[in-house]
Amino acid sequence: MSERRLVPLSEVADVSGGNAFKSKDYVPNGHFVLRTLNISDQGRIDRSNAVFLPEHDVPKYAKFSLREFDTVFVMVGATLGKTGIIMSTDLPALLNQNMWRIRAKTDKCDPRFLYYCFLVNKIKIEGFASGSARSFLRRDDCREMLVEAPSFAGQKAIAHILGTLDDKIELNQKINQTLEDIAKAIFKSW
Repeated sequence: MSERRLVPLSEVADVSGGNAFKSKDYVPNGHFVLRTLNISDQGRIDRSNAVFLPEHDVPKYAKFSLREFDTVFVMVGATLGKTGIIMSTDLPALLNQNMWRIRAKTDKCDPRFLYYCFLVNKIKIEGFASGSARSFLRRDDCREMLVEAPSFAGQKAIAHILGTLDDKIELNQKINQTLEDIAKAIFKSW
């Protein structure tokens, strides 16, 4: 039986917030700014309606940069609890306000396993929310949240299996969309 224990999130990950970028600073092309609406219901990043900052402004916002396998978590408002994972194809990107970046301490936790922990515990996490007009989750509550921490080998195995399934689901959705587009084209040609 593998070793399982509960540990505070702060022991296995760093939690930091995004920046309140100004919409007047956005440009048509440049460095991608991840907003809550860019997280799909499947947890992947969707660049529809993307906004960008000029490349020359990026160095002053370096602390809001995202890395592969960072977990992003919406911590306020109607989409509180929405969770996404950053893949290499989503980069480079900066994190906008109203979200947290949960970055695994890779010597203590597998980053993809951490993402799945957030998905599994979404309802429990939402239960910590405060606020009457607009729900929000305090960062300190999140840092002290207990997460399951099986052995590192166990984390890797779980993350590999779930990641492979997610990748297959995403591929099947792309294939379905392509087939639907082909069918529409054939129908139009008739």
